[in-house]
Amino acid sequence: MRKFLILSMVIIIIMSLYACSNEEQIDYKSFDQEMQKVYKITENIELELSKINLVEISKLFDTEVDKNDIKKLKATERNIAEDIEPLIEERKTTLKNIKPNNKEQKKLYQMYEENVTDVDNTIQDIQEYIHAYNKIISSNEIIISLTEVIDSAKKEREDIINLVNKQGSSQEKKAIQELIEKINENNEKLNSKASKLSSGELTGKAKEDYIEQEIFPLLEGHISEINKNKANSNSEKTLRDKTIEIYYTLKNYYSERKKMIQYSDLMQEIDIQPKLDIKKYATRLEESYHEKRKEYEESIGITKD
Repeated sequence: MRKFLILSMVIIIIMSLYACSNEEQIDYKSFDQEMQKVYKITENIELELSKINLVEISKLFDTEVDKNDIKKLKATERNIAEDIEPLIEERKTTLKNIKPNNKEQKKLYQMYEENVTDVDNTIQDIQEYIHAYNKIISSNEIIISLTEVIDSAKKEREDIINLVNKQGSSQEKKAIQELIEKINENNEKLNSKASKLSSGELTGKAKEDYIEQEIFPLLEGHISEINKNKANSNSEKTLRDKTIEIYYTLKNYYSERKKMIQYSDLMQEIDIQPKLDIKKYATRLEESYHEKRKEYEESIGITKD
């Protein structure tokens, strides 16, 4: 009788363990079915990453770029924004809606979540770096254009001064000379302020603040001063207007300088080189996760061909 009871208990225990194992398999298959949706999105992200040669693109950083290079950089930024970032958001949403059924599944889930978060952050850093670099290129192009506008206005202003000196009345010459003296005085003040920007004394945010707090108010003051000039002749009016045009153009010039400083600081905050081989890094994390996943499947009696 005792042997029979022991045998019965053993059978019950075995059946209970089998039932538990079978239940865990069912729970896992439900979990895995949901995770398969995430794995598919990850495959698509890695496919899109493989289309971008980030190492090749990185060779353009800190070099003189031509129009073709600029197209490549902008296309890369666009590809990440349009083809990869929507997939990243889709993966986040899909993953967030999955609920692990037990402690072991939760471990797998957390490992996967940490892996993809790491990859997502790296992709975001790459995107921000390329975006900042493209913005610097754009600002530089605008600065070149603004410099040409200033040079052209200065040439027109110089032509007016020469014409008045040759043909103007003494009264007109005197008025023009007074305006020139005020312009030269303003130029000295601006040059004095501007020299601090290139002296190495200021860096990063301090440069931005200096432009905002020192350069802009100075130019506004110059504009206000020149605007008060009562032009008594067409030459005086044109000289005044051209000078005001230069000051407004200089405001735009320093605004672009400020943007370049901001984006340059952002680039310096990102250590880009280790991030460039993101495709290989993402694949390595995926392989590490799926090894753990396979181990868990085997531990609950699930084997795959």
